[in-house]
Parts: sequence; C-alpha cells; structure tokens
Amino acid sequence: MKQIKAVIFDMDGVLFDTERVSKRALDYVGEKWGIQIEEDFLAGLRGGNLEQLKKAFLARFGETVDFDSLWKEKRRLFLQILEEEGVPVKKGAAKLLHELKKRKYWIALATGSMRSQTMWNLENAGLENCFDTIVCGDEVSKSKPDPEIFRKAAEKSGFQPEQCLVIEDSLNGIQAAINGGFHVVMVPDLTMPDQNTRQKVDGVLTDLTEVISFLEI
Repeated sequence: MKQIKAVIFDMDGVLFDTERVSKRALDYVGEKWGIQIEEDFLAGLRGGNLEQLKKAFLARFGETVDFDSLWKEKRRLFLQILEEEGVPVKKGAAKLLHELKKRKYWIALATGSMRSQTMWNLENAGLENCFDTIVCGDEVSKSKPDPEIFRKAAEKSGFQPEQCLVIEDSLNGIQAAINGGFHVVMVPDLTMPDQNTRQKVDGVLTDLTEVISFLEI
C-alpha cells in the first residue's frame, strides 16, 4: 500500500449509515404496496443507478408495479427521516478523514448520489470541507459497475488508478473499482462479502478505523 497517494470514498454505506435509512423507507413503502423486497435482491443493486433499479424491480415484481410512484414515496420518506434524525455518520469517518489529510493523501468522494443530496449530507454532517475532489452521479454518464466515476475522480487528483485506494461497501462499487484498475477495500455495511468478493479485493475491513493501519502495511 506504500504506492497509494489518493483515497477515494463511496458515500452511502461507507461514510454515512444511509443505506439502513433507505432500507427502512423501502421496507415501509414495500409493505404498504404489498411487495416484499428481499435483502438478496437489493444487494446486487446497491451502487447502481435508478434506471438499473427500475429495470430490476419491474423484472422481479412485474410490469404492473408503478415503480415511479413507489420510488417517489420511498424517496420522500428517506429524506424525511434524514431531516428529522440527521445524517448518521459511520464510526471513524471524521477521524479517518482528518488523519488522511494530515498525512497528505489526496481525498476524493465518488458517489452515485446527486450533487444536491451529496452536499446536503456532507454539510449536515460537518464534512463538506474534507474532500479535494467530489464526483457525483449526475456528473457521469455511466454508473457503477462501470468505473467512469472513479476514473474521473482519479483524473482530477492527478494520480493513476494504481495509486488510488477505493473504499466501498457495495458489490457494484467494488466491481467498478476493479474494472478501472484501482486498489479497493470493502468495509461491509448491509452486504456481506462472500468468498469470491474476498478474493477480488485488497482487503475486507471491519470499519473505517482500520484504514490507516491498512495503508501502512
């Protein structure tokens, strides 16, 4: 890990415990609509975009499902929870960002979320000034597992993919990093790594507090 000069973070599920908030909102709306949305189904979709999600939903639950209305209601409830309860910051996130900056790493955020939501989250958590580069889902044409968003972050940093460490929690995000030639560690959130995932990544860490010691290996 001595060649690493830049660290690229995913946001939801890595820096913020927002995937659980999203799951709460989706479970509530799904029950209301009479749809049981299994975790195994969601695991393969996290990190992707809304178009991918809609296609998978219609294939799984049928074309009669009004996905747009369902997702609009889920989104409203998700934002309501964040506004009422605040953005839940992951263990060790603020300290890790401080340590990385102190050690002169370039710090980037590459998230599939829209910039407006991303900045609202960061400002709510007091982390808006922690990143040298921020690339959001509405600033790329392809979503994870395509590596475009990570490549764009790397280009802005001035470093090559092999000099960057991506921190991800989703299977799509991990595959995007691998497809782009990046080093990647998984910090599991709702999706746990299987043996195949463990063999693909540079490491699986318990939480963000382990990142500095991992970089010093």
